[in-house]
Amino acid sequence: MTKIYVPQISRCPRSCGAYITPDEWDPQVKRCKYCPFPQSNAENVTELSVAFGSQKEYRRAKDLQALSAAGKITHLRFHASYLLVISGVEVGRYTADFDYDNLETGGRHIIEDVKYPDVRKTQDYQRSKKLMKDLYDFNVIEL
Repeated sequence: MTKIYVPQISRCPRSCGAYITPDEWDPQVKRCKYCPFPQSNAENVTELSVAFGSQKEYRRAKDLQALSAAGKITHLRFHASYLLVISGVEVGRYTADFDYDNLETGGRHIIEDVKYPDVRKTQDYQRSKKLMKDLYDFNVIEL
């Protein structure tokens, strides 16, 4: 009698949810071969009731707070939300990581976003960024 090999099949623990065998899982990058993006090593940081999505975003927030205390920027906001409305129809919402007025450039309004390279390539992000330029005439600075 011959034995039949039946592979162990399970669902990917990441967001793709594909059915995978142990050979299709890469423990070093913590993703299967069907996952669209690598696992982010971002670690959430919460301070003063503001949740930052990564250490990089948190460090930039501290830098901007120091600039605000020095009087170089004003109206600093974290996670400011903008409605994206075309012809009276709301087509989306853009949430910027930071927005402020830079007094060193004559009070110009600045919008900054901390994005990982994989997210910068997504169609949704590119569409939202373009709409911010078209609707509000704001350039989004990616960090």
